[in-house]
Amino acid sequence: MDQMLKSSKRFSWVILLTLVIDAVGVVFGILAANEIGNISNNDFVRYLLMGISIVIAIVMAISTIVAFVAMRSGEVKSAILALGKHTKIQLLAPLTCLGLGIYGLVEPATRGGQINYAFMMILVISYVVVLFVSGFNTRGLKAFRKDKESYGYISITSFIIVGALIFFCIVAAIAMTKIQPLSGHQNVVGYLEAFAILFSVGDIVAFFCLGVMAQIVKKYAPKVTMADADASKLDEINEGIKNLNTNAPKAAKKEVDPTEEIRKYKKLLDDGIITKEEFDAKKKEILKL
Repeated sequence: MDQMLKSSKRFSWVILLTLVIDAVGVVFGILAANEIGNISNNDFVRYLLMGISIVIAIVMAISTIVAFVAMRSGEVKSAILALGKHTKIQLLAPLTCLGLGIYGLVEPATRGGQINYAFMMILVISYVVVLFVSGFNTRGLKAFRKDKESYGYISITSFIIVGALIFFCIVAAIAMTKIQPLSGHQNVVGYLEAFAILFSVGDIVAFFCLGVMAQIVKKYAPKVTMADADASKLDEINEGIKNLNTNAPKAAKKEVDPTEEIRKYKKLLDDGIITKEEFDAKKKEILKL
């Protein structure tokens, strides 16, 4: 248990990295929301998008802080569950990357260029893989919440998602470079790209933390063995077994009715099958029982 506490404390600082990345991402999200409000000339749209960005940021900040505090106190299970919620909310960021990436690949066609369908297929498939593996990861977290030992399963799926997300982010970033700045609002695309990429990178770090924490539990979680049981309880069990073994022969003897046994041998005597001496000897034997 001491080793698990030491490992969780040592690794807890990495979790704060997701908080820093998300905080920077929120700044770009607010800037993007402001630019979109300017384009649409609508304050409602501006404040709505800003509000959504801030609410999502607060929810993820709370889950990250809960995970950090739990790790510092050695409650790794609570940290895993908190970070699990965090990663699921943050998977909205790759969706934004997907939308921007597809727009970047389609937008050149509006200027007489061609759409790179092969690249678009790679982008979409990589995103589907992220969602597919995320479903398995969610299943492992649900089992873990019910105290089922699925930490190895959580760890493997988390690391697979990390790899899938890194590949997806690279492909999406390349696709987003195809987007032309909007006339009069050159910054809005850059803000959106920075917002989406930063939150996706934060998700990569969060899933990495989730995988490592699951490994910590797998390695250091206490295993319940007979040696850990209460000695007094073991004595009670052993005493019960001894009593059972001692009383078993007596119980078997009590089941035999002496009168019935004597009558059985008396009939054999009357039928001439056994002698009087044999009957008397058997009678004495039965009565001694």
